[in-house]
Amino acid sequence: MKCAGYYQYVTSTVCLLVAPIALLSAEEMVPLKINYPPAMAGFSGHNELGTNVECYNGSKAPVALLVPQSTTNVALHKPVTSSTGTTNLYANLAYNRQHPSDISMGAPTNLNWLTSGDKHARLAEHLWVGSRKQWIQIDLGGEVRVYAVALWHCYYYLNEVFNNVVVQVCETADFQENVITIFNNDAKSELGLGAGKDRLYCETRWGKLIDAHGIKGRYVRLYSNGSNLGKINYYLQVEVYGK
Repeated sequence: MKCAGYYQYVTSTVCLLVAPIALLSAEEMVPLKINYPPAMAGFSGHNELGTNVECYNGSKAPVALLVPQSTTNVALHKPVTSSTGTTNLYANLAYNRQHPSDISMGAPTNLNWLTSGDKHARLAEHLWVGSRKQWIQIDLGGEVRVYAVALWHCYYYLNEVFNNVVVQVCETADFQENVITIFNNDAKSELGLGAGKDRLYCETRWGKLIDAHGIKGRYVRLYSNGSNLGKINYYLQVEVYGK
């Protein structure tokens, strides 16, 4: 009986010591704050979108994710590459040639624009990243815990829906091993990455916020395959929230 009482005392002491340490090490979770781009009237697009498309056109931002308090946009000013090369023509130069002065007005010509943090809504600020099946990739500069990815393709047109949007995180740049998919709405696996169960979504100023659940990785790759309005893949900005 004396021996049993001794072990009971030791166990209780250990619990009292460990519990405060665990409480102190747990970081407070707070709503993720995102700087959304401005509202824009836009132009008419397709109205018949089907039942598997979610559209949020509310005046208030969607419900925020909870992330650790020290979470920041770790993709800010990080280098971007793509399946089409390191530089791209922007959409306005391709489709609105009557306004070439946009070049001198600061319209982007390099993929690194996508992590600049600038969310002006003019069509000239949307990069054209090739046609049909393409990807862009962000090097975060080192392994981090990724809690969320926010992306904006193009909300210049109403009810535009980009096809086969897949977002993956990996430790290596070649995305050959230990690839973690955090979003996939490619239901028919047209990209060859496996069939996804996430829903298609309308492009709005709210973009798409994806919960990454704190997974570890250094590289973030985003796929798309044109949209319901054409073959071109547009991007405005991509943000990766982690620590």
